[in-house]
Amino acid sequence: MIVLVRVVAGVLLLAHGLVHLLYLAQDVPEFSIEESWLVPESARPRVALALIAATIAGFAVLALAVWGVPGLSMAWPILASSPPRCPSHCSSRSGTPGWYSA
Repeated sequence: MIVLVRVVAGVLLLAHGLVHLLYLAQDVPEFSIEESWLVPESARPRVALALIAATIAGFAVLALAVWGVPGLSMAWPILASSPPRCPSHCSSRSGTPGWYSA
């Protein structure tokens, strides 16, 4: 049963990464690189391609780690974990770094 769960989770992670390809489709208004308040118009296509490629690569690596690929399976807890906990000398009593706010 655990193998089935890992396969399904890996497929869903990979599919989620591939969904970002919709930003390249012209007929999907919800996914558009035409409107950005942060990136200048001349740089949008290059920045969009770089971010899409990085997102797909990240989710593909994460899916492979879930599937138990040697080397990546040990990285799975690190790749999917929350921000690192502070040592005892942090100012926050919760152990969460001061720069991180959930």
